[in-house]
Amino acid sequence: MAWLNEWCFGAFDHFWSLAVEEHFDLIWPAVVLLLTRRGLAFVCAAIIAGVGIERTIAAMDSRFDVAVSVATYFRADGLCFGALLALLLTSALARKKIRNAAWITITVLLPVLAGVGDFGQATT
Repeated sequence: MAWLNEWCFGAFDHFWSLAVEEHFDLIWPAVVLLLTRRGLAFVCAAIIAGVGIERTIAAMDSRFDVAVSVATYFRADGLCFGALLALLLTSALARKKIRNAAWITITVLLPVLAGVGDFGQATT
């Protein structure tokens, strides 16, 4: 689909996401095996930034309409973001920081979310 730049599989067009995951699952274990945690975090951050820039540039060119949506090299940022998050969550210090941030977020957002149903209208 990316090479042809068209949705060409009809009812099976949605399988592009499985193909992207398979590409990632094929390559990522070797990357994890070959790099340190710090190197892996750097690669994840670089891919996230690089793909974001690459997709933005390609999205401006109509020759890549479908490719921007389905090609692995345009979708790897989401997978690497998940991998980076997994790296962070396996660190004890990071877990503590994330837990503290979550409690602060819940404490701030809970009163806001509780008042959302009223939409600012006075009850009688």
